[in-house]
Amino acid sequence: MLVVLECISYLSKEDRFNLDDKFLQRLPLKLEWRASSKYDNGERDFILKLFTIIEEAYPNQELRIGELAEAMYICERQLFRKVKSILGMPPSLLLRKYRIIKALEMLFEGEPICAVGPKVGFGSYSYYSRCFKQEFGCSVSEFLQDSRSGPLLLR
Repeated sequence: MLVVLECISYLSKEDRFNLDDKFLQRLPLKLEWRASSKYDNGERDFILKLFTIIEEAYPNQELRIGELAEAMYICERQLFRKVKSILGMPPSLLLRKYRIIKALEMLFEGEPICAVGPKVGFGSYSYYSRCFKQEFGCSVSEFLQDSRSGPLLLR
């Protein structure tokens, strides 16, 4: 599904725990909740439903958190509370990070850097580039250069 998750899925369970902190800090989304027993089934189902909705709607540049809440049949405030309590980030940040991951998938499939941002729902390349740099601490091109030399596509 996601490039990052696919890379990690090839590792054994023991190796996943031994990943260095630098690598884990560079992951856009920490989705350990999928394998973690600390979350109950209701929380897992809620997040899976949310990701299903985000997967369908993320390319829409006009997508608002209120629309996600409406699709989940809860109010915007409740969506904020649940996502924040389960994943530790507000829904707007989750959506932005999800878009960055989808952009990474496209980049690794050979899409041009300047075309990826708008395709995943960022209003412009400059905004996408700014968000990417904020997330990873380097530009998109620097990240791609570093990742080609690394064993897991990411440093």
